[in-house]
Amino acid sequence: MQHGPGAENAMGGVAQCYGESVPVLVLPMGYARRLANIDPNFNSSQAMKAFLKSSEPINIAAEVGNIFRRAFTRLKNGRGGPVIVEIPADMWNEEVPEPLNYTPVLRTRYGADPVHIKEAAALLVNAKRPVIYAGQGVHYAKAWPQLKRLAERLAIPVTTSL
Repeated sequence: MQHGPGAENAMGGVAQCYGESVPVLVLPMGYARRLANIDPNFNSSQAMKAFLKSSEPINIAAEVGNIFRRAFTRLKNGRGGPVIVEIPADMWNEEVPEPLNYTPVLRTRYGADPVHIKEAAALLVNAKRPVIYAGQGVHYAKAWPQLKRLAERLAIPVTTSL
C-alpha cells in the first residue's frame, strides 16, 4: 500500500484485525530509509506497533528471507493478529541475493487442557439459559458440523462474532 496516507488510512482495519485476532500480513510501503524516522513522515512499523503481533521494516535486502520467516512464524502460531513488514521506498532498487534461502515455517498446534474441557462441558450442560457465542476460531478450524451438532444436541441457540 502507499506510504503515508495509504498506510494511515489502513490503521483502523489493522486495529480491527488485532481486536478480533485475525491473522493478516500487512505490507505497507515506507519512506526511504534515510527519511523513515524523521517527523512528520509516517512510519507504519512504529505507529501501528500498539496493535500488532510484530512489526519490522526491511532495511537490508539480504534479510528478506529471514524477515518474512519471522513474520509468517508470528502469523501461523499463537493467537491471530496483524503482522507488518514495512518496505522502504528505496528498497525496490536493491537486489535480493539468490538463491533465496527461505524455509516455510511450521505451525504449532495446541489445544485446551482436557480437564478444562470437562469443566466447560459441565457448566454448559447445567446452565439455565445458555447461549453459544461462536467466534472466528470455528471458521478457521472448519468446525461448523461440530458446532451444529453441539447446539442441536443441547438445544442451545448460537450467535457469532462474524
